[in-house]
Amino acid sequence: MSVINNAKWVTVSQLFRIITQIISITVLTRFIEPSEFGILALATIITNFALVIKDLGLSSAIIQKKELTNALKNTVFWLNILFGFSLYILIIILSKPISNYYEQNKLINVLWLLGTIFPISSISALHQALLERDSRFKIIAKIEIISSLFGVVIALILAINNYGVYSIVYQLILTQLISSILILINKKWVPSFTFNKKQIKSILEFSSNITIFNIINYFSRNADNIIVGSTFSTTILGVYNLAYRIMLFPLQSVTFIANRSLYPIMSRKQENNKELKKLYLKAIMVVMLITTPMMMGLAYLRAEFVDIFFSENWEYLSELLLWLSLTGILQSAVSTTGAVFMAKNRTRILLLLGIFGTTLNLIAFFIGSQFSIIFFAQCYFIANLINLLPPLYCAVKLLGGGINDILKILFSTLLNSILMIIIIYIFNYLFYIENVYFRFSINIFIGFLSYIIILFILNNEAKNIIMSTLKIKR
Repeated sequence: MSVINNAKWVTVSQLFRIITQIISITVLTRFIEPSEFGILALATIITNFALVIKDLGLSSAIIQKKELTNALKNTVFWLNILFGFSLYILIIILSKPISNYYEQNKLINVLWLLGTIFPISSISALHQALLERDSRFKIIAKIEIISSLFGVVIALILAINNYGVYSIVYQLILTQLISSILILINKKWVPSFTFNKKQIKSILEFSSNITIFNIINYFSRNADNIIVGSTFSTTILGVYNLAYRIMLFPLQSVTFIANRSLYPIMSRKQENNKELKKLYLKAIMVVMLITTPMMMGLAYLRAEFVDIFFSENWEYLSELLLWLSLTGILQSAVSTTGAVFMAKNRTRILLLLGIFGTTLNLIAFFIGSQFSIIFFAQCYFIANLINLLPPLYCAVKLLGGGINDILKILFSTLLNSILMIIIIYIFNYLFYIENVYFRFSINIFIGFLSYIIILFILNNEAKNIIMSTLKIKR
């Protein structure tokens, strides 16, 4: 299966999940208080960490490895089961001291419930990795759509019936449960009771570097919640976490599509640098063509966005969206590098770059927390700006390219997006529309239309990518 076919089905799944998440979060914020979202944010600090280490990078190793034996599959399966249930027990043990630290008794029940996700997901982790290794993304897309739909429906029903934060908790559990069941049904592989230490040693260096990187990356992405939660109020944490999630929805979806589609293909072609470079540069071009205008558009239209979709309880949300959206542009570029390092089995470089980026973020968080939540977000942006080029340079250099290949893409996509914002600004200056709903809709339409026209006029490479994707002959 080609990258385009992989990307098509991953895109279908992600678009559905984005739409359902936007709908659900818009409705849920009208029934759930910011402080409740703050409690969920505190709980997900722990569960997200457990999610990072749940299979110790073994699934990625399964996809990357050229030759896969049945002994290795069995060993990885039982290790996943062991890790999943061990993590749940650990979460139960830690739930009380964690709730005492944050002085939130409700955290205990929330953590106990969320922890069930890990034994559930561990049962199907290997089966999902095998599906991705075989590029069976059409099946995966259907599974994710069905499970997401059921999860959103249960969340909305519970929220309307005043279940508060538990609405989202049960949504996450049900989504994972349905997903695991459907994965097991669609991947006809039955494990046997065998365990081979030698098989694990063959992927140990790869998986250990990935695991350490994921742990470091976790702290990089969640240290902000930890520091905000301990420095400011749970209400401010809830607002910050919501702004971060809004920024992350489109960002993670686009980069997730690119990385998830690329990784199996790049792993199979890992010895062909010329082909890998071509694939990677095209991938980062597509990612930046989508995320840059999306994030800049969100930053520019943030006030209307907040007025329409959220109640007046969400103070600071608009200004936080400005800085987090700009940060999202930088993160979308850097996040494309992981597939390169993993496919080339150079996870040591990935680990070292992760340490560098995390150090920058921690310094920024410490400085920002001394002042205000807005300054905190500004420092986060600066840290990501400093961390932009090192990972990109290492990735493209590994494939035989140069930094100019990357700079050309970044500059062209940024210029296109700036011109789009200028056109929206001029339109609003000449034709002010009082109705916020109509103004917001028109601005999105003008932005989208002007951006496409700008691409076709100024960016010939982007035009060719769009036309080839849509199969339009010149």
